Amino acid sequence: MKHLRTLVERMSRGRSFWRRLPAPFAAARVLVTPDAALSYLKPGDAWCDPELLRVVSQCVKAGDTVWDIGANVGVFGAAAAVAAGANGSVLCIEPDLVLAQLIRKTASKLPPGCARLEVLATAVAERPGVAAFNVAERGRASNALEEFAGVRSQGGSVRERQLVPVVSMDDLLGVSASPAVVKIDVEGAESVIFKGAARVLREVRPLIYVEVGDGQRAVVTQQLRDASYELFDPSKPLEGQSPLPECRWNTLAIPKGTRGESARK
Repeated sequence: MKHLRTLVERMSRGRSFWRRLPAPFAAARVLVTPDAALSYLKPGDAWCDPELLRVVSQCVKAGDTVWDIGANVGVFGAAAAVAAGANGSVLCIEPDLVLAQLIRKTASKLPPGCARLEVLATAVAERPGVAAFNVAERGRASNALEEFAGVRSQGGSVRERQLVPVVSMDDLLGVSASPAVVKIDVEGAESVIFKGAARVLREVRPLIYVEVGDGQRAVVTQQLRDASYELFDPSKPLEGQSPLPECRWNTLAIPKGTRGESARK
């Protein structure tokens, strides 16, 4: 079975095809590649992570600006473009040029009435510069900055090492409207990203949907608490849910005092 999976992974390189998002986002199609995740080959709606769409439904409202940091093929970004509507905007940040180009093609095919979706091919970390970026052997969803190699194990060995530009979250305020919602999936770099997000956390105070690995849990929990955020389980309805004591693998962080505004849909 392992050898078959490896064969399928290698055969998927360079291949892409269109998948339509499930309802209520079915107006949008996303150009995907199984080189990013073999789950994109699953039939029906099973290809798409339902939690991503649940967070969009719950948190993104018409007119919002949304940042998708570590966008992969842009599933979250495309769904957010539908939810934000014509007066909203979506910025997908993805350092892998192969995946960034897929998102650009998705953006060009979004139907009328969706938010403008733009793509920035860069990594995000504490401060601007240039960094080494590893393309994972097993699948591009596990790509990571070289500094965090080994923090996640799903990617296996390194297929290719690249140099990529780096910006901070605060830098993004110079190229985009302030976000209402930010999604972060950066394979081990989450605490470093928050170190470069002082203005975003203190002044903008968006809702944040973040993947937090075990090794980052304590520090990210403290960073968000220091910024007066409460932590919630995005796999469950917000209504009636008590704040979590610490981050879980996927965490929805909401500024204190705004929880009632967060169940927007």
